Amino acid sequence: MREILTEHLRRQPFVPFEVILSSGDRYVVSHPENAALTRGRMFVTDPATEKVVECFLLHIASVEVKENQEV
Repeated sequence: MREILTEHLRRQPFVPFEVILSSGDRYVVSHPENAALTRGRMFVTDPATEKVVECFLLHIASVEVKENQEV
């Protein structure tokens, strides 16, 4: 999963994507600077609220590209 997330964060041009957790929670990464990836976690920030969410990579079930949608 780490490799997939790295690819999405480095994509040029960047395309927003959504991280879906095993709990069903969803977090949108609207810009690469709104996420940080470590060895076992991903931190996602909502720039509107400045809320930061910690996602363990083990709990990330899927990643969905938001190419033709508003985020």
